[in-house]
Amino acid sequence: MDGDHRVPYCHATHSAKNPYVYIETDKYAVVRAHEKHQDLEDVYPGFWYDDHGVETWFEGRGDPAFAQNGCEGGSGGGIG
Repeated sequence: MDGDHRVPYCHATHSAKNPYVYIETDKYAVVRAHEKHQDLEDVYPGFWYDDHGVETWFEGRGDPAFAQNGCEGGSGGGIG
C-alpha cells in the first residue's frame, strides 16, 4: 500500500457556475460515501486501501489528473 490515507477528489455540485469542488479526505470517506454520491459524477483517482486487513483496489472515476489538479482544466470526464 502507498501509506497515504488521503485522496484528492472533485465533488460534483450540480451547479452550472461551479460544477466541482476540490476536496481531500480520508480514503474511507470516498469508499463509504462519495463513490455513489451526486449521480456518480464525483471524479477521483483509483487507490489502494486497507479493507479490514485486506489490501483492496478502489477503481477511480473520470480523469485522475483532473482531481490531482484541483478540479481545474476541463470537465473531469465524470460519468453523468
